[in-house]
Amino acid sequence: MASLGRILIAVNCAVLSLLLGWMVVSYMSASPVDRTTRVPAHYAEVTNSSDAEMDSIEWDEIATTELSADDRSNDHPLQKRGLEAFQAGRIGEAIGLLRGAVDARPTDSSTWNDLGVYLARAGRHDESVVAFVKAVESGTNETRAHYNLGTAHLRADDPKLAIPELTRALELNPFYGEARYNLAQAWTRLGNSEAAQEAYLRIVESNRGRVGATAQNNLGILLRRAGRPREALDQFTAALRRFPDLTTARFNKALVLGQLGMKSESRAEYVKLLELSPEHVKAHVNLAAIRMRGKSWAAAADHLRQAIAIEPDYARAHYNLGLCLIRLGENENAIKALNAALEANPDYAAAAYNLALAERRRGNFDEAVRWFEFATSLRPEEPEYHYNLGLTLAEQGNSDLAARAYETALGLRPEYFKAQYNLGLVLYRTELYAEARAAFESAQTFRPNSYEAVYNLGLTHLKLLAPAAAELTFRRAIQLDDRVSAHYNLGLALSRLNRPDEAASAYRAALLVDPKHGRSLERLAEVHTLRNQHNEAAALLQRLQLLDPTDPSAYNAGLAAYRDSDFEAAIAYLTVASHSAPKLRARSLNMIGLSHAEDGRLEQGVQVLRGARDEFSENARIGRNYRILRSRLTRNEAKRDA
Repeated sequence: MASLGRILIAVNCAVLSLLLGWMVVSYMSASPVDRTTRVPAHYAEVTNSSDAEMDSIEWDEIATTELSADDRSNDHPLQKRGLEAFQAGRIGEAIGLLRGAVDARPTDSSTWNDLGVYLARAGRHDESVVAFVKAVESGTNETRAHYNLGTAHLRADDPKLAIPELTRALELNPFYGEARYNLAQAWTRLGNSEAAQEAYLRIVESNRGRVGATAQNNLGILLRRAGRPREALDQFTAALRRFPDLTTARFNKALVLGQLGMKSESRAEYVKLLELSPEHVKAHVNLAAIRMRGKSWAAAADHLRQAIAIEPDYARAHYNLGLCLIRLGENENAIKALNAALEANPDYAAAAYNLALAERRRGNFDEAVRWFEFATSLRPEEPEYHYNLGLTLAEQGNSDLAARAYETALGLRPEYFKAQYNLGLVLYRTELYAEARAAFESAQTFRPNSYEAVYNLGLTHLKLLAPAAAELTFRRAIQLDDRVSAHYNLGLALSRLNRPDEAASAYRAALLVDPKHGRSLERLAEVHTLRNQHNEAAALLQRLQLLDPTDPSAYNAGLAAYRDSDFEAAIAYLTVASHSAPKLRARSLNMIGLSHAEDGRLEQGVQVLRGARDEFSENARIGRNYRILRSRLTRNEAKRDA
């Protein structure tokens, strides 16, 4: 009867050659590595709320320059008119009048002093220094002239020249609080914290009003800088007892309370400050940061919008608003806010980085790459920037550039697990398996209990034809996490080691984890087929068929059995396949009919093909094979009757 099959194929070679070639689908020749279960890359999240930026400490301003003594009976008429213009806010006019006065009285100290004050108020500090020098040269050690000259030097950012003049003013008047206050600021700018603290303490001891309170505020700042936040808090609190409306001290107290972990107290101080000064931008920004850390995104966004309304070009407020909007799911508005931050501050690296993350979330990878590259140009020392650039390049398929970005991140932080792990993934996907193995091995050293790193290391062992190493690695992965993918790939490794019984056990273990894991059903069926346990194999493939009616595994198994002339097994597998999707069902019924004929059951073959022809009337192959078998059956019956 085997000759019948050969005759049929010879007669209808076009049909059967197509059947036995075209109908074998890819699963039988697929790579054994289960790529569908490979763990994906870890993607970085948007900078979290703890990275919301707060504004820093607030110094009290330099004490201002002072006009001449209250007794102005000897003033030149132009000097008197200049004072009137100054008091009326017409500073330019006042300066012009005083220049006329000094021309008339070139050696009068008070006239030069007033001109210096007007110039300083106009922001013309270099010119004011010249005027105050003239006042000092023209006067008889006038205290106020030395004070003003020192203050002018300080405003011109020249503390070295300020110190001798302010010191001289204090020699002439040891109780001159403003002079000592500015002297403390000059020492601070020169980095002499001890001299500055001493000066502020002297002011605190001798001045009970606003000057004393501002001195305590600045003393608190110096103590905070010196790593003594609790002492700083005491100074800010004392300053507020002296002068409750001193906004700088209240702001700094709130900041230090936050530094000390006293969150509710810090929040309360910011609220008080905003009651006193509703347009205090920094208070809005810092209170928003506290709200963000408590994940109160909407409340934080409200404060930030108020800050922006007060100061539209405030980059930090736009930046933090962008972070809030991301958390609120408003990615498009977040992008607008982050762009606004960059418009206000084009070198804002954190804004560029988070804008890149937002663009990537939107699927705009080209823009994301552009902003990540810009962020790395501003802050090349940030490993996270390079890491996320690598992730985005990998998404684009730029594996070489992605690998380079990961390597840069690892150069900055050698123990960076995510960068090492994702470097391994990129190398694996570009088929650089030896390099991928090295990357996953390094990743394991940082996180020995990472299932993903161990599992993917096992995959690279399989790719490098090292099944023994793969077996050990997948067993380790199973110890870390009992996942179907590790059991399945352990089965592949054991199959390659020619240990089919253990492989079967691994596939069964995979099916215990996930009874619907199609690859495990398929591989376990293969093991049964190798043992000639076709009924067991067919039962497994039937389960697979129920999961996916388009799966060709049972059909391919039937074709393989047909080629080996194991027609009984072929019929078992093809019967399973015949319950699949219509396209595979037609092919399966066709091959069942041929298998019956090959196995000497010509009549059954005709019956199967007749039913298939009725069901698939437009299928030319089935119709042709049916006619061939029916003709052969008719001839056989005629011979028998004769």
